[in-house]
Amino acid sequence: MRNLKLFLIVAIAFFMAIETSVAQTASVMPVGRSFIIQSAQTYGRGDGGCWDVAGWFENEADFIKGKNLNIYKLDQGADRYFTIKESSQQGYYELMIGKHSIARVDIKGGKQTKGTNIHLWSDNNTSSQRFLFKHLGNGRFKIYTTKGKIINLASQSANNGNNIQIWDDHNGIHNEWYLLDATTRKAYVPNSTIKYSLKGEIIPQRTYYIQSAVSYGRNSLGFWDIPGSGISKLKNYANLQIYLKSNQEDRKFLFIKNNKGDYYNIRIGYTNYRIDLIGGKTANGSNVAAYQRNGKSNQDFYLKHLGNGRFKIFHKSGKLLALANGAIDKNSTNIHLWQDHNAVQTEWYLIDAQTGKTYIPAGNNTSNEGNGWNGESNEGGSSGSESGGW
Repeated sequence: MRNLKLFLIVAIAFFMAIETSVAQTASVMPVGRSFIIQSAQTYGRGDGGCWDVAGWFENEADFIKGKNLNIYKLDQGADRYFTIKESSQQGYYELMIGKHSIARVDIKGGKQTKGTNIHLWSDNNTSSQRFLFKHLGNGRFKIYTTKGKIINLASQSANNGNNIQIWDDHNGIHNEWYLLDATTRKAYVPNSTIKYSLKGEIIPQRTYYIQSAVSYGRNSLGFWDIPGSGISKLKNYANLQIYLKSNQEDRKFLFIKNNKGDYYNIRIGYTNYRIDLIGGKTANGSNVAAYQRNGKSNQDFYLKHLGNGRFKIFHKSGKLLALANGAIDKNSTNIHLWQDHNAVQTEWYLIDAQTGKTYIPAGNNTSNEGNGWNGESNEGGSSGSESGGW
């Protein structure tokens, strides 16, 4: 009996480990290929539940922004075909309507609140048009936004005309989709996946200097710093600032995965202090400071790689860390919280404290973390295989 209990404990731990691994796996998708996207509720049971654009346009000159995406029974309309296009954000893809280069699948108003509709919009290179595909097996996918929301059926219904919306991630057939090849009608099954955090990049646990993009490559200013008399004098509520580079320990930071899986605590040197939102305030201009580790969401952050080593660093709330005085790298300038926008004062470089090299993710592949400074990708092929459709 004791051996049986031990076996069950080991088996449960093994399957939990598999589940955790799958939860962080994103699929490499075939760019330029067109698909019919069908709900798992109807796949193999009929030709209903396929993505459709209400009041389709035949010519790009007739394109009307704001048309809701809904589901409908399959017909021969060009609005049933969605072409995968690589986005500027690694691991994420855009979806063009048919071969229309100006039309994109888009989150209405760029909102990330559950219940927000998916609609049609012109290409604008924003996060509202970027999606991550996670293969669940046998051709079933979940489709994620950049904030970890999923695309699902409104009211869990596959009836003709029902809307498609975003929602909090959870398991259910109404959250799952099949991508059917536009020609063969067979379900696409990827043969390549990458390790990828749904909340951002996977950062090796090394010690980094963090420098503002305002200063990077120009001078030795703009480095994260905790003001005071060094690492031994750290105290709660000491504001995070920028300062001239030095080898002091309060200029070095580690990104440590917390027990919530998708977020990091940013540790100050080898201390018990973390970067924290004081009082949990997330309004624009809220202070960012040192505070002892407390396990609260005040200390949950994630990173997005913009290319060539540039990162945005986000709090769990979706607000980002930015210089308080704009694009000025004056010593003792505070770092504060602000809404996401594109500006040099919102961008940072991670510089390895031992090698002095700038960290560039190697294709978001955790097996490549040892050589992450070369910027090369070993994501593998993306041709995929197919299984039978209807």
